Amino acid sequence: MIDVDKITLTKAEKRLLRKIYKSKKYPKEQAPSSELYNLLRFELVDYNHLPTPKLGVFPIDGTVSVTANYERYKKINLSKFIERKIPVILSVIAIIISIIALIKP
Repeated sequence: MIDVDKITLTKAEKRLLRKIYKSKKYPKEQAPSSELYNLLRFELVDYNHLPTPKLGVFPIDGTVSVTANYERYKKINLSKFIERKIPVILSVIAIIISIIALIKP
């Protein structure tokens, strides 16, 4: 099992991941192989299989889609963003209020 909170992606990998998420079934031929390989390695995406088995095996249909790990990755990144940005935003608001209070007689 991959530790999702320790995954660091490049901008290109994040862009590809968003495209895959939006399209639900993204053709693997359109994805750059190095970025797709990393997303597969981190278990954020997986190959889609055809619904009918051939010789007991479900063949790959040539598309990829996001996994449950992507949902966890997205939630963890959102919480990290909130933890880092909310104190800064509140500090800026407090400074603005203090300046306004000093200016008004």
